[in-house]
Amino acid sequence: MTALRSPSGAFARPVSAVLNPVRDGMVAEFVFGGDADTSRRNLAQRGKLATVNGAPTWSPGYARFSNSLGQNMDTGIPATMRDLTMVSVLRSISGSGEAIISPSPITGFILAHTNHEWRFNNSVTANPPQAASVVLTPGETDFRCGIGWGSFGTVSSLSVGQAGIGFNSAVGSQANAGSRGGQNFIVAPNLGVGNVTFEIAYLSIYDRILTSRERLDVYQSLRAGLTNRAVVF
Repeated sequence: MTALRSPSGAFARPVSAVLNPVRDGMVAEFVFGGDADTSRRNLAQRGKLATVNGAPTWSPGYARFSNSLGQNMDTGIPATMRDLTMVSVLRSISGSGEAIISPSPITGFILAHTNHEWRFNNSVTANPPQAASVVLTPGETDFRCGIGWGSFGTVSSLSVGQAGIGFNSAVGSQANAGSRGGQNFIVAPNLGVGNVTFEIAYLSIYDRILTSRERLDVYQSLRAGLTNRAVVF
């Protein structure tokens, strides 16, 4: 059978399928942009709605969250899985602090714009040596695709793709002495730690560790799909 594709997208596959073909073990997927109603639909769970607090800024291809304004989105996904992979396309605008985490114990992405650093953590503390970290170019505000993974109590790993260079251009890994989380993953939580502002185009969470081949497939698919939404990385 020959597949037909409309330039207008009217007959195209759902945007989530176009963006990320790796669906096994996916428990959350959010494609940000447009408005709150569209962005808070968990496409991995038949559109189950996340809870948006405050008033994030919605652009066509992404959303802006600021801790200083109390803006956040509770995904409704508890960090109780032993094995975890988290994928996000975002960019830091200013400040340092949480980006997408479960707050107790701290699990997920942390942005340090002033230090030009991404961190991925799956243990009790947010700071090295418990967190895998990747240092970015000073002053950078480009979108990046970050993929963090690990099993609680073992190792945290992080890869960050870079425009013009590709995936695995920056990789960090650290030993982890933590335990499983329990609270929900939250986008841009206002927990009184830091004052980060960032823009996010995509988020997915898996209850397993993706293979290196799958991580590359996700990166390449997101890079192609999000470019069509004016998010270049």
